[in-house]
Amino acid sequence: MGRKKKESNAKVAARRRGHEAAQVTYQSRLPLQFAPPPKVRGSALFGMLICSCIQGGVSASSLANAARPVSSAEARRGVRFYEPAPEVLKSVIMGDGVVPPELHAELSNFIATVVRDDTMVYEAGCGPAMVHLKDTTYPSCHRVTMGCCYKTLDAKTAELASYSQNYCPSGLTGMRHMPDFVYELGVRLWQSAYERLPPDSRLRPPNVCILQTYVRSQGDFMRYHTDGRPSYSGEEEKIVQDQDTAVMTYTLGSNWMRFCYKEYTKTGKKPRQFWFPLKAGETLVWSPEDDKANKHGVWWMPHAPEDEVRHVFVFRWTQSKMRRAYGTDYPYRPIPTEAELEQMKKVDIKQTPPDAFKIDEETLAELAALTEAMQVHPVEVS
Repeated sequence: MGRKKKESNAKVAARRRGHEAAQVTYQSRLPLQFAPPPKVRGSALFGMLICSCIQGGVSASSLANAARPVSSAEARRGVRFYEPAPEVLKSVIMGDGVVPPELHAELSNFIATVVRDDTMVYEAGCGPAMVHLKDTTYPSCHRVTMGCCYKTLDAKTAELASYSQNYCPSGLTGMRHMPDFVYELGVRLWQSAYERLPPDSRLRPPNVCILQTYVRSQGDFMRYHTDGRPSYSGEEEKIVQDQDTAVMTYTLGSNWMRFCYKEYTKTGKKPRQFWFPLKAGETLVWSPEDDKANKHGVWWMPHAPEDEVRHVFVFRWTQSKMRRAYGTDYPYRPIPTEAELEQMKKVDIKQTPPDAFKIDEETLAELAALTEAMQVHPVEVS
């Protein structure tokens, strides 16, 4: 065997060892540094401004006002960072200690009471007809998609941050105002992870958040995809997320889901997949370099208890120039363009009963029961 071939084999073996060490336990996660968890609540710390819409969401003007973290040795304490796969991934995991108990309580109450998006998906996953996800038992997470408000247009419409939702035509997506406590969570994560973020993500806090709920008994999962390039709808599909920005995912609830990744390739060769666990109270900071090199998805671990439920707040940086007008009433659809109107005329949508959007006491009780099953404990912040 030639010298170059031996060197190549050695590099491949080293990368493989790095993957395999990461996917079994957390023993390979070496502490990297400490970060400053914000300890003060209030609009002064976060530069928060509420928009003039009746929904009371956070104005996009807040993004430029958010206080940058203090970059000193005394301030960088309390939150540890770990590398899930040190030899092969640049992404890091931020430990707990960022979210104070009172904010945790607000997030838990929001999870238990908020009405999920009226997400439209293809029937049986392939169509051509479309159905309301909430009327099915498809193994797909239920979402609440939220964005900062850039402009109040009138009593019924507002210009919000947008996001690519490639699982249905763009005219059937949804976006609602981001509540102040969700924005506060995003700023706290941004400030604590600041020194571990790519340069473009340090410019401002994230302006979009998606709450995703995964229910084990339904087998919910997120299939392989990438955040910065088209994954589902062809290479011509526009991506709204800012290039070279990270994605921060904060987990509440179950510890039984795993983050899977595999090398991004267009060849016929099937790449090997690897994984690491996702823990409640921790934040995965998924780097743009890893996103360009790998596809990723989320699945339940084998033998996970049937009553497990995981909630995750996914924070993204999206292009402000791609913002668009949305209705401020449920289901928060965008104001469609002429092209989208023509596209939707060709879509066969199976209708739901007229009262399908109403939330009753029974539904609220079910949501509360799901939250109880999360087994989430408030984070102690010194």
